[in-house]
Amino acid sequence: MYVYTRRIALHEADPAGVLFFGRYFALAHDAYENMLWEQGCSAADILAGETFVVPVVHAEADYKAPLRVGELTVIGLHLEELRSRTFRLRTELCTEDGTTACIVRTTHCCVSTATKRPTAMPKPLRDALASLVEAGEAEAD
Repeated sequence: MYVYTRRIALHEADPAGVLFFGRYFALAHDAYENMLWEQGCSAADILAGETFVVPVVHAEADYKAPLRVGELTVIGLHLEELRSRTFRLRTELCTEDGTTACIVRTTHCCVSTATKRPTAMPKPLRDALASLVEAGEAEAD
């Protein structure tokens, strides 16, 4: 698991001061990007190489409790599944006291920029994702 923390900004909220529902996905993606940076496999590096991209092919969220402006949010990034071409992430967004506010799941697929078809995941990305695997978490394929 990778942990990323940040405060909810005013521009992310609705007029009642509650995090806008679509921003949960952005926070989940921020955690994913930061994990890649820390593992030496940044999104900038992936885009600069232009041999593959990693689009989200499925996304869902279960909203449990609101996050509010100014709250410190603890974001836990978990690898649920790692295959040769795809991976699934589970991101838990929690309040500072540990209350689960939202669980976001995203499925990503490696796609060749040349063929526009799914392709084998490059080793640097696979290694970065494998860093999320904890004891008891299974890696497939």
